[in-house]
Amino acid sequence: MKKTALIIAAVFASLNIFAQGLVTLSNLGLNAPVITGVQLTVGTVVIPVGGNAPAGTTIMVALYWAPYPNPDPGNAMPPPDSAFSQVGASAMLLAPGIYSNGSRTAPLSPPGYLGWFEVKAWSAAYGQTWEAAYNAGLAGNPNALVGISSIIKVDTGDPTSTPAGTPTPLKGISGITLLPVNVVPEPAIIGLGLLGGAALLLLRRRK
Repeated sequence: MKKTALIIAAVFASLNIFAQGLVTLSNLGLNAPVITGVQLTVGTVVIPVGGNAPAGTTIMVALYWAPYPNPDPGNAMPPPDSAFSQVGASAMLLAPGIYSNGSRTAPLSPPGYLGWFEVKAWSAAYGQTWEAAYNAGLAGNPNALVGISSIIKVDTGDPTSTPAGTPTPLKGISGITLLPVNVVPEPAIIGLGLLGGAALLLLRRRK
């Protein structure tokens, strides 16, 4: 029995190693900056509403992913934000409004398959993760800023192919607006809004 359990564990471990998809965590050239929706003061610099978020350690970003249906149904809708989890390490902005922090590996199956992706940004002073900053805002801290990009479907790079696939850029990702938690819709509401917008587009096409 113990031997069987070890074999099963080894099989799942090998699946986790090879079931991967590569994505580039970068908005360079995508016209999708991280901006601030409130006036932000960093040291002696005042960034106006709508200005690019400052480079350095003030703002952090991270890539989040959720599984895409397999086999591909062709018309899958984005899942709720609760289905997403962080991929790889958080990263700072390298230039005002710009993140470009190398590749991230999502545990997709099969390797190089489709996945849902989004980018989250937050005030680094209130936690090492978006969730920590969001909770700080819920606790009443108005300076805990958070923001979420649009959700996009990405055909990821396959690291197991020969030659190995290259990380896929986040083409089509939206910019991110940083706001206090009390004026940011809950993630579930954001998802409903996206679904509503998609439904309206379908109705217009039918007309």
